[in-house]
Formats: sequence, C-alpha cells, structure tokens
Amino acid sequence: MAVTIPHFKQDFPQFSQTPDSDIERALTRAALRINSAIFGDLYDEAHGALAAHYLALGQRGNIGGGTAT
Repeated sequence: MAVTIPHFKQDFPQFSQTPDSDIERALTRAALRINSAIFGDLYDEAHGALAAHYLALGQRGNIGGGTAT
C-alpha cells in the first residue's frame, strides 16, 4: 500500500495544516531512500516516518535540503 497524503495526515496529525505540495515532496524524497526489500511489511511506516522527519527539519530550515559544508 502506498502512503497517500490523507493517510500521512492521519498518521501524523501535526502536519495536518502542512500544504499537500510539501508533503508530496517529502514523500517522494523519502521513497527514493527506502528499500521495500529491506523494510518489508514496515515499508509504509518507514516511508511516512522519513517523510515526517524531512518535514520537521523543513519547518526548522529548508525542506529542499541544502549544501553540505
């Protein structure tokens, strides 16, 4: 099952007021870094948690990442 924006907002209500475009960007970014073969049945949970992590960091800075120095 893929993590959808409504599902994400249900699991992480602290992001209920976050624009859908920001959540979609975080979900896309997280999906690129999580391997379903490794996470198995926990894939959706890991996908949502990593996206929430990115959003939480984004609220403190730049969601798009940045340059490493």
